[in-house]
Amino acid sequence: MALPPCHCLVQFSVANEELSCLLYQRSADMGLGVSFNIASYTLLTYMLAHVTGLKIERIPKPFPKLNITRLAQDIDQFKPEDFELIEYHRHPKIQMDMAALWSKPTSQKLVDQNLKVDIEQIENGTPLP
Repeated sequence: MALPPCHCLVQFSVANEELSCLLYQRSADMGLGVSFNIASYTLLTYMLAHVTGLKIERIPKPFPKLNITRLAQDIDQFKPEDFELIEYHRHPKIQMDMAALWSKPTSQKLVDQNLKVDIEQIENGTPLP
């Protein structure tokens, strides 16, 4: 084997008798690997739900169709209105709170504060966590 598999961890969870699968990958070969891994772990999730009597939380919807509405001679000629998605049905949005700080001044301030605390701990002989 030249490289280890891209998929390195799978986490299954059960809530309200619904089975969920979360796939972690160290990298992804977009041409073949990603679609193969998604299909493989979808099948595994369905198999586990079947033998355990659990439900699948989100049933995949059919792929939409893409229609390009005008003929373009050059890739740079495309505009957003040149594309039409037909039979696209989305799932409801997944609400999620963000815990990350994006403000550079705030982030730098926190780094400076933490560094100051670490230096004080070292100078006082207090073990670092």
